[in-house]
Amino acid sequence: MARHVWGYWDCPTCGNKHIRGDKKFCTNCGAPIPDNTKYYMDPNAVEYVSESEKKYGANWICDYCNTQNSNDDLYCGNCGSPKGDAAKNYFGKQEEFTVKQASDEWECAYCGQKNLPEAAFCQECGAAKPGGAQAPNIRQQPTEKSGQEKKGKRQKKLWDCRYCTKKSLRNTYRYCPRCGEPKPEDTPYYEPTGNEAKFDKHWVCSKCHANVPDDPETKYCPYCSTPKPKSAKSVSNKQKNKDSFLKQLLKAQKKLILFVLFWAVVFFILTPVTRTAKVTGFEWERTVGIEEFKNVDESDWELPSNAHLHEKKTEIKSYRKVLDHYETKTEQVSRKVQDGYDTHYRDLGNGQYEEVRTPRYKTVYETKTYKEPVYREEPVYATKYYYDIDKWVEVRTLDTNGNDQKPIWADPTEFVTYDGKSTPQYGDLREGSKRGTYYIIITDKWGDEQKAKVEYEKWKEAKIGDKHTYKTKRFSRKPLPE
Repeated sequence: MARHVWGYWDCPTCGNKHIRGDKKFCTNCGAPIPDNTKYYMDPNAVEYVSESEKKYGANWICDYCNTQNSNDDLYCGNCGSPKGDAAKNYFGKQEEFTVKQASDEWECAYCGQKNLPEAAFCQECGAAKPGGAQAPNIRQQPTEKSGQEKKGKRQKKLWDCRYCTKKSLRNTYRYCPRCGEPKPEDTPYYEPTGNEAKFDKHWVCSKCHANVPDDPETKYCPYCSTPKPKSAKSVSNKQKNKDSFLKQLLKAQKKLILFVLFWAVVFFILTPVTRTAKVTGFEWERTVGIEEFKNVDESDWELPSNAHLHEKKTEIKSYRKVLDHYETKTEQVSRKVQDGYDTHYRDLGNGQYEEVRTPRYKTVYETKTYKEPVYREEPVYATKYYYDIDKWVEVRTLDTNGNDQKPIWADPTEFVTYDGKSTPQYGDLREGSKRGTYYIIITDKWGDEQKAKVEYEKWKEAKIGDKHTYKTKRFSRKPLPE
């Protein structure tokens, strides 16, 4: 476990310096240590804290009134805000307190104090955590209690104001809510009886934002002594819980909205849009193929049924990789090894510093030997057929084009020699396949001329001046193919 060393503070009243952190009053003039004092380390006078004097855990600062509190305190000593809400620790780091952590807190059976899950003993009275180790020098837990006694023990300890005799004040109150006088340091506490008045409503202090029970006798905030304003509104505890739930729900809704908004923007960008333009012209292209019946030499890995085989050979069809052997190779590799420790001190904010030893590393290099696989390409053999075959082969095309709506096919009559009825002979020519492409020339609202490829039936029905609807990318003007 890390060792602690003492920090020091300086007295602003008399200027006395180098006062050890466990001293809460100036050793020269007796002035109390100011609130929120920042301690400092003296590297030339490191004094270790004994195990019995250790205070584990860094202080935390309340988000509402900026009061510094001990790590063991679950509520702010100034305004009463819970640590789970005021989550900024002494170093300014924001900590997230989850519902699970809050629910894991355990309640002392003797004094009703809420304790952190990892605490083995109650921070208020020293009683052992149920099911945990037994605390030294404390009474054994009673085996049976009456319902009224249990109810009283679960409440916090109370105190009475010695100035105005206001009774049953919470131990977290720093001031009397009736007269506003501060709680004396030597104020005695007593166990609650269970018959203390309870209030279902509260009002919020305008200065420290603490929730103050709406006691008719309350004239001052018990946490900061600010007078209760006449305009203070009472809020029921049920309404407070409801508002808290609504805040959580609103937070979840905001995250959902941002998620949906992100994907909505992506969808918006990638989704094609429909545009409308004016038809201003037409283009077309047509092709007629001319085929000749001839005997051609071919080869393939399969033999067609009407082919005349010349020969077949066993040849390499493909290659596959096969492991051949391993080669021994070496390389320089680096690794980090520990080379001692670096020591620094972490301010706990409670008059002590935690000695933190961080491992120091250095890089060393070594030669590593490894086996590297070597592959060879092994041929895959198959039978290849060499043959000749009689077939119609396209030997030329007859092309036509235009920029009107009167497309025509080229006339292949002068080239055709085969009548289509008799057995074709070598050198016979016939009309082959026909292919056509059709475009509508459009002018968009920006005055740019585009060419859109469309099907023949749609192209044939279009007219100059018609509105042509087409798809395009959101930030483009070029029509997408239909």
